[in-house]
Amino acid sequence: MAGVRPSEATMLPSRWWRRGGAVGGGGPGGAATAPGGRSARAAGAGARAAPESADAGDAYLIPYGSSSHERAIAAHFGGDVGFDPARHVHAAPGAIFVCFSNRSGSNFLAAALASSGRLRPAGEAFNAPVVVERAKAAGHASFQAYVEDLAGRTAAEGRPLLVKLGWMQLFLLDKAGLLDGVFPEPRFVHIRRDDLLGQAVSHAVAQATKAWTSRAAAAREPAVDEVAFDWARIRRHVAEFAEANAYFDRFFALTGRPVTRVVYESLVADPAGWVAGFGAATGLPLAYVPERVRLERQDDPRKAEFRARALDMARRRAWADPPA
Repeated sequence: MAGVRPSEATMLPSRWWRRGGAVGGGGPGGAATAPGGRSARAAGAGARAAPESADAGDAYLIPYGSSSHERAIAAHFGGDVGFDPARHVHAAPGAIFVCFSNRSGSNFLAAALASSGRLRPAGEAFNAPVVVERAKAAGHASFQAYVEDLAGRTAAEGRPLLVKLGWMQLFLLDKAGLLDGVFPEPRFVHIRRDDLLGQAVSHAVAQATKAWTSRAAAAREPAVDEVAFDWARIRRHVAEFAEANAYFDRFFALTGRPVTRVVYESLVADPAGWVAGFGAATGLPLAYVPERVRLERQDDPRKAEFRARALDMARRRAWADPPA
């Protein structure tokens, strides 16, 4: 089926925190653990320390710049973000992680997968503001406690977890040891759009209107003049989305974790076929039930106009124009 391309590579262990030049979490006093890059689960207890540098990505399998999600979560839990087997209580086997960038169609994909009622949708449960808010409400003292609470509630329902992950959240779960420790045998779906410029324009419009879904758009219809064409913002979003796709590609290439890739344009052309194909490939009895999917495509005449203007400016090499 078009758009479903599961990898046959073998899963490798997680890479996580590094302290003092050694791979590992470091218990009290900063003692290094997990020599040779073993996962927290294999290394034993003590994987609790946060990175000492704001650019924690430098210590990871895939170097990256400072992550706002990671900083916010580490700050809220006082650095207690790593997996400690001694505190392990709940697991959620077979979780489905939808790997996405903004405006890639991930909300529709998640709704389509969940429409059969066979999965437990959890939205963006690892988005930093969501983590902090829910952890405060529940009184969780560590990131592991928050993650395992979600896993426990999922296991109690008897349905696989369905949750969305940005690349920053995926990297954090992996290097903290929580991906291996709490989510055995996970399934990954990476959604992207062929039209990166259209994705960037859609994101710019959504940021201006705050209408992130069709339901939000129906509740609030701003005046046309509330959204101004922003050439610099659109260029920046194209770069951000291309970078996000590249980070996901590097993660799956270097860890060998199986991933199913889907292009948004192919998904919307045949959602029933794609969901059925994914279910068959993963052994899940999934079916697309359109009447349960409340999201609709957000058509906005400004998107076509802004896309045309962006292409025109690019063709005229407008980036080289001196500032007004």
